[in-house]
Amino acid sequence: TLYIFSIHILAYFIFLLMLSYLLYIMFKILISCSLFIIVLYFYLSHFCYIDQQVTRVAWLNRSNILYAGNDKWSIDLRVQLLQYSPSEFSIMISHVDVYDEGLYTCSFQTQDKPHTSQVYLIVHVPARIVNISSAVTVNEGSNVNLLCLAVGKPEPTVIWRQLKDGFTSEGEYLEISEINREQAGEYECITANGVSTQDSKHVLITVNYPPIITDVKDSRPLIGKTALLRCEAMAVPAAEFQWFKDDKHRLISGSDGLQIQNERTRSILLFTNVTTRHYGNYTCLASNSLGSYNVSLRLISESFLLPLFSRFANCWDNFTWRSSG
Repeated sequence: TLYIFSIHILAYFIFLLMLSYLLYIMFKILISCSLFIIVLYFYLSHFCYIDQQVTRVAWLNRSNILYAGNDKWSIDLRVQLLQYSPSEFSIMISHVDVYDEGLYTCSFQTQDKPHTSQVYLIVHVPARIVNISSAVTVNEGSNVNLLCLAVGKPEPTVIWRQLKDGFTSEGEYLEISEINREQAGEYECITANGVSTQDSKHVLITVNYPPIITDVKDSRPLIGKTALLRCEAMAVPAAEFQWFKDDKHRLISGSDGLQIQNERTRSILLFTNVTTRHYGNYTCLASNSLGSYNVSLRLISESFLLPLFSRFANCWDNFTWRSSG
């Protein structure tokens, strides 16, 4: 009886050892067959670690078999077998995109029953601007709407920024009500989602407004000297300049010893040899398609008594000649 009891105890002990070893093997297979994922922008590797207890193994995606052992079932050229050995069964997907996202399954068969290990692949996509408003030209006081459409995963943020003064606004749409000339300039759309470097594009807003003359200066030249009258004006589109004498007639460059030099924001009336007839009031007129603006300037004699002295000298000469006669 003692001998039979000892045999039973030994058999039970051996059974426990075999059961423990079998559980250890199953645990090792289940743990090592977990899908190890490295998400990059160009390739993705799936690793399934196995051992000699595994008789058959396969990779599946959405119930579609990618590889069964050495046999490739997928028609996707990007899917390749990376490693198939007694200890590892790995595949690689090159040029990963959002369509590769989903559930991947490592399925393996041991001597007693089949097993699976699963993981869900999440693909991150860098933020990218796919549509943005073109350059805008409006009249001052108009409403302006800009659009910047970006895609990416996770969903990217979009920020508008005015480059001139740093003003920012969050969101795909930028709305500017009754825009003024100070709000003209370049606006930058910036999008990012933390996956890669941010993407950005620029939009130019041009605001048209009528001329306003910002700087004029009278001149006090001597006879026979060179003189100029200057008229500066801000306008979009750029202003066209005209000069008038005593509000009567328009001056033409090259006539009566005058030269008119027009630049983008200013006009210069040049007197190459000042005479008494040049003294007087002048008008600078700046105009564009939205309106006009004028201002008066003066070419002033250095001495207001000079005309009187000249007239007295002429009279004295006449008196002396008559007296001599």
